[in-house]
Amino acid sequence: FRRGVYLYDTTNVAKAHRCNDRLEDVVQGLFEGNPLLTVPPAWKLFTQCLRSAEGEEPRDPFLYHTPKWLEAQRAREREKKHRGWFSGGG
Repeated sequence: FRRGVYLYDTTNVAKAHRCNDRLEDVVQGLFEGNPLLTVPPAWKLFTQCLRSAEGEEPRDPFLYHTPKWLEAQRAREREKKHRGWFSGGG
């Protein structure tokens, strides 16, 4: 896009790397207290993610960052939990 003119037409859209949330966890660890204590565990999980094959990323919990997909999943689980006979939900 230069001076209001597209340089080429494309429908390709960049998507986030599979370990992007782990990297955000490392960056968030920089601001959570002492970085010498908070960054190494997050960095370890990030490097494990980078070295793993696609689909075999570490299942360990995020330390400082909660990804949006995880927040949505937890909200769905809470919603299912509150559905029942006496909760007023159907």
